[in-house]
Amino acid sequence: AFTIDECAEIGIIKIDILGVKAVFVVMDAIDAIYHRYNDVYASREEIISKSNALDDSKVYQAFTDGNLTGIFQAEAAAYRHLIAEMGIDNFNDLVASNALVRPGAMTTQGASYVARKKGREEVTYPHPMLESILRETYGKFLYQEQLMQTAVELAGFSWSEADYLRKIIGKKRDSADFEPYRVKFVDGASKHIPRSMAEYMWQDFEKSSTYMFNKSHAVGYSMLSYQTMWLKVNYPTEFIWASLRNENNKTSISGFLMEARRLSIPVKPPDVSH
Repeated sequence: AFTIDECAEIGIIKIDILGVKAVFVVMDAIDAIYHRYNDVYASREEIISKSNALDDSKVYQAFTDGNLTGIFQAEAAAYRHLIAEMGIDNFNDLVASNALVRPGAMTTQGASYVARKKGREEVTYPHPMLESILRETYGKFLYQEQLMQTAVELAGFSWSEADYLRKIIGKKRDSADFEPYRVKFVDGASKHIPRSMAEYMWQDFEKSSTYMFNKSHAVGYSMLSYQTMWLKVNYPTEFIWASLRNENNKTSISGFLMEARRLSIPVKPPDVSH
C-alpha cells in the first residue's frame, strides 16, 4: 500500500533486477568455444577474461562498421545511427554512446558532443576547474556523476547533498525541495564563475538531467556490448549458434540465419539422424 516515494522515505531500497538474454548468449558461446578449443584455453575463465580485456581494436572497428546484428543494446536503429555519426574508437566512446542514445540525451547533448569528437566544434569548459571532470566527454555533461562532481567541486556541496541534487533534478521533485539547492548551487558556483554563468549552468542541468544516464550503468551495459562483439568478431560461428539457441522470435531467427550467411557460416538443414 506504500507508494515508491514513501518506501524511499522510510529507507526501503528499490532494486530493478533485469533478465538479460545476452548474458545467456555469452555463456553459451563461451561454453561452445571451450568445448571446441580446449586445447587452446585452459579454462572457461580464461575465455571470459580475454573477452573482457577491452583491448581488441577489431572489436571497436566492427562497431564503427555497423556490424551490429546480435550485439547487446546496439541493434536498434537509433543506436546504429548514432554509431555511424560518431564512430567507436575505444571503450570510453562505447560508454558515451550508451549514455547518448537514451531518449532526449542526443537532442540535448549529442549533436555538440559528436561535433567536438570529430573536431568540427571547439572543446570548451565552463571553468578550468571542470576540465578534469569533463575532459573525457569533450566538455559536455553526459553523466549524472559529472553533475555531482561539479556540485561538489564548483559549488561546495557535500557528496550526500550532490546525490540528493541528482535525485531532485532527475525525478523533478516539487519546487519546495528544488529551490534551496538551486540557490546553494548558484551562490557556491558564483565564487568561481560569473553569477549569470552559474544560473545558465543550473538551467542547463534542469534541461538535460532528466535524460542523463549514470556512467556506472553505461559502463555495465557497454561491457556486455563489448563482450558480445568480441565473441562475434573472434568466434562468429559459436556466437551465432548461441544467439539462435536463445532466440524464440521467428523474425529474429531469420535475421541471425541471414547474418550467418553474410559471415560465410554454413547453415545446414534439419537432419533426422543428427
